[in-house]
Amino acid sequence: MVPGGDGKWNDSTRAEALFGLKRFSETVEPLARVREKTKQLWRLEATAMQLGGIARLRHFEWEDAGVALKALLGEQEGAIRRACAARSGSHFRAGGFRASLFDIGVLARLAECNVLRHVEVLSWVSGGSIVGAHYYLKLRELLQGTDDGEIEPVAYVKLVEELARKFLEGVQTDVGGICSPASATTCACSRNVSRAPTGPGIS
Repeated sequence: MVPGGDGKWNDSTRAEALFGLKRFSETVEPLARVREKTKQLWRLEATAMQLGGIARLRHFEWEDAGVALKALLGEQEGAIRRACAARSGSHFRAGGFRASLFDIGVLARLAECNVLRHVEVLSWVSGGSIVGAHYYLKLRELLQGTDDGEIEPVAYVKLVEELARKFLEGVQTDVGGICSPASATTCACSRNVSRAPTGPGIS
């Protein structure tokens, strides 16, 4: 079992390692199991994107790499093409709360244009990372709580709207009215604050 995993990535991880070593024929069996047992579309897509990324970096010939991708995705040419395509990403600026508010606006527009769901790498720095962490947690909640086939483009619009509402509630909180002047710093740093793990593609 992959250390720290839930057991569902074992075949994918083994296949990716074999794929990177150019042992393409040996990837067929574990990837076929992944395709048969995996019910969550995002897990299949993640594995396909990993294989496609390795193929691009190592400049593999399509005839060889295609064996593995077809074992995972069948004859779905669109899915195979997507796996081999370059990834899209966005980097968000720093600048304290001004950056956070700006970033929420960008996320909202990307969601409205049905682009946000296709962005695979997101990066935030400084003040913008507050929004980044919140977005990651909301997105994880959506992906884990809803079947892939039921996630419509409007779900991302609603996600960002909820993120914006919660963020505004947070910045409008009168911390000074809750804490005494002597302990304001301690309270501000300890109330309702928790460290959130970062996820793949989000930094």
